[in-house]
Amino acid sequence: MKVIQLSSLNFGRVRFRVYGKDKLPFPAINDYLIFLENKDNAPNTIKSYAYDLIKYFEFLEKIGKQWMSIGLTDWVDFIQYLKYSTSDTSLSVLPVNSVQVRTGSSINRSLTSVNSYYKFQYAKNKIEIPNIEEILSNPYTNSYKSFLSFAQRSRPKSVRNAVKPLGRQKQSSSKPVEIPLNIQTEMVSYCSNRRDKMLLLLLIETGFRIGQALGLRHEDIISYEKKISVVYRINNANGMYAKSQTEYQVDISSQWLDLYTDFLITDYNEIDSDYVFTSLYSSNGPKDKPLTYPAVNDLFKRLSKKTGVNVRAHMLRHTHATDLIRAGLPIEMVAKRLGHKSIETTKTIYEHLTSEDIKNELKKHASRNHFLRSLYSFEKEIVA
Repeated sequence: MKVIQLSSLNFGRVRFRVYGKDKLPFPAINDYLIFLENKDNAPNTIKSYAYDLIKYFEFLEKIGKQWMSIGLTDWVDFIQYLKYSTSDTSLSVLPVNSVQVRTGSSINRSLTSVNSYYKFQYAKNKIEIPNIEEILSNPYTNSYKSFLSFAQRSRPKSVRNAVKPLGRQKQSSSKPVEIPLNIQTEMVSYCSNRRDKMLLLLLIETGFRIGQALGLRHEDIISYEKKISVVYRINNANGMYAKSQTEYQVDISSQWLDLYTDFLITDYNEIDSDYVFTSLYSSNGPKDKPLTYPAVNDLFKRLSKKTGVNVRAHMLRHTHATDLIRAGLPIEMVAKRLGHKSIETTKTIYEHLTSEDIKNELKKHASRNHFLRSLYSFEKEIVA
């Protein structure tokens, strides 16, 4: 099975469909993808769900089962399949001491996709839960949390009890990778134009996701309030979007706004585009098209080569959040700054920070502000 991006747009948004081995649409999954589109889920989210469901249906094909006729042992086998399977793995030949090929977070994402799929099917078709007697009598029932998330308190007790065999997989607790201040300075210095410098400084100062930055439009910049509105749009021409569907605002420095103004006057010139970051330096294409993720990925590859350190855009987000927490900012405010829907997300990602970290970094808070100011001073010297 394959995920295909349809050539025709739907109200300006890209669409994805799953096609089977016979090269025909696969309705068992596509009906759900259409449902997600109608809910205004982001295209990249829908694409991820499509790939996760392909894994699940390929697993079902290997064990010779339909999605409506699985039991407890099948669910356990599916998690094992996610842990150890590659494209050419046969379930019957898995070695006892296989090396796990997927992380806990990747497995949990797949389980979430399958959970959501069954929830949709339950609501749509009122499907019955198979093998209730087997599941209720199995010792796993009381030792794991719910696997199928539609087993809510509003469901009959017999159904709730029937779908509690499996829980989330343990995820690695590796700390987010930060970029040292001296490397951030080098990255800015190695940018060859104002657009790239402005993009980099925006990521450093705000902790934006790259999708938020590339989806930024001129109307989102509120200069007189020194704020940027993060707006969720699913029809951006470059396929990028703000992950959070709730609009929120982030403070921005006057230095960045000054750089933005210089950029408009000096570089943007007569380009007619709603987007702040465009392909305006392109030598073989339209200059008004919004900048794409591959272009930014290439930028960070160049910066990695020049600095000698493997740097990625999302690392600047982690660095920004870590700096705020170490400076003593309450976790609720950091979550709001990052656009996290729940502070639990923020806590989980940055739980490696200790009270000693905060104590030490509070002493450096003033130097951090000085560092940010120095970046803009340094940039002015380069432009001059």
